[in-house]
Amino acid sequence: MRKVILILVLLAVGCGKKKQSIQPTSDSTAIVATVESADSEFESSSIPYFLPEDKVDIDSVLKTPDNDYLSTFDSGTLSICCQILLDITKKLPSTGFQRTTEEYKDDEQVNIVEVYSRNDSFYKTFYNAHPDVQRTDLVYGQIRNEGIVFDQGIRIGMPKHELLTKIFSPSKTLDSVHKLEVYENEMGDSWTTYVFRNDTLIEIEFDSSYDWIERKVRK
Repeated sequence: MRKVILILVLLAVGCGKKKQSIQPTSDSTAIVATVESADSEFESSSIPYFLPEDKVDIDSVLKTPDNDYLSTFDSGTLSICCQILLDITKKLPSTGFQRTTEEYKDDEQVNIVEVYSRNDSFYKTFYNAHPDVQRTDLVYGQIRNEGIVFDQGIRIGMPKHELLTKIFSPSKTLDSVHKLEVYENEMGDSWTTYVFRNDTLIEIEFDSSYDWIERKVRK
């Protein structure tokens, strides 16, 4: 999947790569507050999603290397693109999360990244002010705690088959899935990984091409 997406990225510049020279400041965390507002919402991608009219027969899809879903299966990791039912990034839970900020400096300015934390779970957002972007992006996150519920009832601790059958029809491939990667669009600059152990969802990881933002919460 990532090889296919890499070719597409060479044709379209991912928005997260615009500030690769940015470095974090040493005194980063500030403005601590408990979030009580409505859930965080992000702008929808302009790329059309596959509508869930019919469930995907992934065994048949994988027989075609350059399939419409840009789907691959390798060593227990199933990758697929543009599935709206499993894209939970557009509306993130914020109630009960603590909000802090991190500062990242480049040669011209200080960039502020917002961090939402709750127990062992967190996610980070960044407002990209570039004239061609101008939106708030989810740049990274790890969800590991039960009790945090996303759209479609997706939650830590749910059975693997309950999540996968939201978009897939039963198949031999699904029995062997340990990770599911859902890419937001064909550029591959934002994706969500569902991690399973003993047929149970144990972690949700959000990631993106904003590689200058740290992948952990600063202490």
